[in-house]
Amino acid sequence: MVSFLMHVLRWETVREAVEERIRHPRGDVSNIRLYEAMVDAFSDSWRDRDLFARFSEA
Repeated sequence: MVSFLMHVLRWETVREAVEERIRHPRGDVSNIRLYEAMVDAFSDSWRDRDLFARFSEA
């Protein structure tokens, strides 16, 4: 859900915070993959966009 919202809203403050967590992980580093997926959602070529009908070409 967070990735979907970030793809639509593209809040730069959120992107910066997530990138900071990737650069300087604290605690459980298994969350890094989740953070990377969130950052990916800011891209026009977001790999999971096809999961949402809103972005389909139908």
